[in-house]
Amino acid sequence: DWLNNDDNFLVVYGDILTDQALSFLIDAHNQHNAFATLLMHRRKTSNSFIELGSNGRIINFIERPDDIEMKKLGSDNPEGFLVNSAVQILSQESLDYIISNDWFDLPWDVYVPDCKTKNIYGVELTGKRVAIDSPERYKLAGELFP
Repeated sequence: DWLNNDDNFLVVYGDILTDQALSFLIDAHNQHNAFATLLMHRRKTSNSFIELGSNGRIINFIERPDDIEMKKLGSDNPEGFLVNSAVQILSQESLDYIISNDWFDLPWDVYVPDCKTKNIYGVELTGKRVAIDSPERYKLAGELFP
């Protein structure tokens, strides 16, 4: 109920640390009157891949790709692929997914099926970001954020 008002809201996964200024993410979300606006970064490998269309709209969100999907993506992209940074601004409309389900997964239940029909946008990370989901990454976080 405390989210149920006219405001958009921020969702950050619990294992993410970032120093990213969020103002440009919020501005992009408002500019596009978006359903969701995701922060993205580039990686050679990941469990999610994002394809952008014109003006930053996400036209394809591939979650947990299998070997066939990975072949289609190509594994030799020198710049790396755009991937979900686990930081997003969501509109009030997104609450319909939360309210109607006991639990849900944003990528599987929202971004994958709805990126072709909803205004879901992406903006690229300009700050630092690290997931602290392993001892190695936790150590890296200590180096990035002393």
